[in-house]
Amino acid sequence: MPGDRKGSKPRRGDGYRRYPPRRKVCAFCADKNLAIDYKDPSKLRRFLTDRAKIEPRRKTGTCARHQRKLTEAIKRSRYLAMLPYTGEHIRWSGGVGVRSESERRSRRDDRGPRQPMEPREPQPQAAQQAPEPAPAPEAAPEPVAAANPAGEPAS
Repeated sequence: MPGDRKGSKPRRGDGYRRYPPRRKVCAFCADKNLAIDYKDPSKLRRFLTDRAKIEPRRKTGTCARHQRKLTEAIKRSRYLAMLPYTGEHIRWSGGVGVRSESERRSRRDDRGPRQPMEPREPQPQAAQQAPEPAPAPEAAPEPVAAANPAGEPAS
């Protein structure tokens, strides 16, 4: 076989790895002081992709317990608009996390001056008056009592 020869390099896909993959350790288990908090979007940002998807455990190395807590914190933070739901928000807002007042102000200034709104035209007086009530319907004539074919009075 081609992979059995001495001195030949193993082909990709043969299942042979030179170095076994290093086991990832949960950052929250390793550092007990590190807490998962939905109010800290800069810390949670590490666990989101550039398209704002939550990174899987196999990529980040978090344990199942902390992955569940992390997911819950990211979803809460998204609900409170601290983290984006999609990557488009990241590109539009220019990043994630709490910005200082000066950063927010400078971003506002970059957009340019606000365009003044055009004044509304006043409505004519006739349109503001209440419509006249509709006339009452005419009374229908009373039905005439039909004579009994036998000639007896109706009871």
